[in-house]
Amino acid sequence: MMDSLNLGPQETPSRTVYAEKGFSLVTYPDTTDQQPGAVLLIVPAPIKQAYIWDLTPTTSVVRHCLDRNLGVFMVKWASPEGLPPSGLAAYADRFIAHCLQAIERETGQSRVFIAGHSLGGTFSAIFAALHPEHTKGLVVLGAPLHFSKETGEQLPGRRSCIQS
Repeated sequence: MMDSLNLGPQETPSRTVYAEKGFSLVTYPDTTDQQPGAVLLIVPAPIKQAYIWDLTPTTSVVRHCLDRNLGVFMVKWASPEGLPPSGLAAYADRFIAHCLQAIERETGQSRVFIAGHSLGGTFSAIFAALHPEHTKGLVVLGAPLHFSKETGEQLPGRRSCIQS
């Protein structure tokens, strides 16, 4: 309904630089005549739409970063329906590693800044811990990073997956 009133997301034009079953990686046109400085990989939560980082021209993290000469790349997760089950190793390691390989092919840079939101922030933090050689910096927003018995209610008859 919001789209029909021209009030839906107004995403920055992008192009896909890599895709595989489960996600794609997009980049955005440079808004300056300069070569991009640092590279930023945005990792949204897989259960939310990536456009929350790029809602409108005045509220766009993507455009804000482009205006500051960052090379911006974003993961766009596919809908999970019909996909084979993928675990933490796929989302927090293999998928992000494939994105960084594509970014290096595009930019020549093997180390990037990573920004993740919610579960995407958790994936980003895990990746950065596993691969500090590819991470220049890490920003996590609203990301659960500590899991223990004390951080949430346990279902009756269930044990925590992480031991304190």
